[in-house]
Amino acid sequence: MKSSLSQVAKPVLLDRSRTLRGLRDIEWFLQTKRPIRSLSGIKMQISGAWSKRPIGDLEPIQFLLLVSKRSVKEANDRNQLRRWMREAVRNTSEFYEIELLAKKSESQVIIMLRASNPPSKNIQFHSISNEIRDLAQNLVLKLSSIETQPLVLRTKSKASNTVQKDSKSTN
Repeated sequence: MKSSLSQVAKPVLLDRSRTLRGLRDIEWFLQTKRPIRSLSGIKMQISGAWSKRPIGDLEPIQFLLLVSKRSVKEANDRNQLRRWMREAVRNTSEFYEIELLAKKSESQVIIMLRASNPPSKNIQFHSISNEIRDLAQNLVLKLSSIETQPLVLRTKSKASNTVQKDSKSTN
């Protein structure tokens, strides 16, 4: 399923401006994130989540790449996996499509890619790249389907949950 955008796609560079940083931004993302599911439905080594917010003067797409010490014990293996994830993002044309969709809707898309399970010892770059491409294709479908819907910010606040419970008990 190739669109006309992917034929002229430029690589998405992962420099500092495209890396999600700052405690406040990361906390906001963790509160508002939505999961990205695999199109194939199989269990993957890489999991993903995304969120969307008004763009302001920020980059239209930002990434958060996570490889925890709990899932990958050796530092050189963690670094290797991070390098592979960065290279897979650069080689995946769907991220350019996501960037164009974000610019069109004047919003910023934040994407988290995380090594969710301890990877097997014989994992290769092409399997990481295929999983990231699968997640990106699913996100393109999601963003394309909600492009016409207005931007709504979701928050998971305890205060709003208690207000909803109180209003139910008074009725």
